[in-house]
Amino acid sequence: MTSLIFEQYLTKLQRKNKSPHTIRAFTHAAKRLDDYLAAEGATAETASFIQLEDYFDSLPYSPSTKATHLRYVQAAYNYAAKAGRLKHNPTLEVEVPAPDPREPRIISGTELRSIRDSITLERDWIWFHLLAYTGMRRAELRSLKWDDGDEVESVLRLDQQTIRVLGKGRKHRYVPIHPVLGDVLAECRRSAGAFVVPSYGAHGVAMDTIMEMSRRLHPKYTPHDYRRTVNTSLRRNGVQTEVRDRIMGWAATRTSDRFYDNVADAELQRAILRLYADDPV
Repeated sequence: MTSLIFEQYLTKLQRKNKSPHTIRAFTHAAKRLDDYLAAEGATAETASFIQLEDYFDSLPYSPSTKATHLRYVQAAYNYAAKAGRLKHNPTLEVEVPAPDPREPRIISGTELRSIRDSITLERDWIWFHLLAYTGMRRAELRSLKWDDGDEVESVLRLDQQTIRVLGKGRKHRYVPIHPVLGDVLAECRRSAGAFVVPSYGAHGVAMDTIMEMSRRLHPKYTPHDYRRTVNTSLRRNGVQTEVRDRIMGWAATRTSDRFYDNVADAELQRAILRLYADDPV
């Protein structure tokens, strides 16, 4: 990045010990805007409202992704304005289209089986089973490693049948490994390569590659649709809310769940066995 506005906000994120996902997402949004402005002969400090509006109009993303990019850019501009480095934040009036309201997509057992049976690449095979059997977020899966290493990373623990996940807010949780997923991981285990989903980068699979793999599985479904599907299947098969919260990485909604109830690992393992119990995949 060449913009001082973005460099200083990135330094703030690092100083505040924000999650690697947040830092990567901001860096991606800022660099893309930096490159666009450079081609226009401008910088983040000199960009006008019109230039910024044209930039967000030109982004080849969905409305929700455009809104995410705008939030990151606005946060950097707000920080610069509060610090006295800018007199005015030109992003405040920038608008992006509102996403179309729609019902959450849940993938049926028939569709899951069809997607699975059409896979021809090992990388897609691993990706599908991680999506369909863990409910993990794509940012959590992209950097999932085979072996224990840095304590701040997401790591498979095949011997314990769990995945240690670094989730939102840099909080760890443990996701139980479904037997079907366990068999796939055991078959695909490689002696070389740190990441479960093969990656040529130092930080895991690139987000663009993740979306490409997901579109190969099915052009209609996003990684979050699989996450919704996992939660829905667990609920339909009688898994209690507090157990689902633990598996999915959601904050408990009840005081008793947050401070008094403790979900044991054995409960999580029993719960994951109910996934797709009513319609086996």
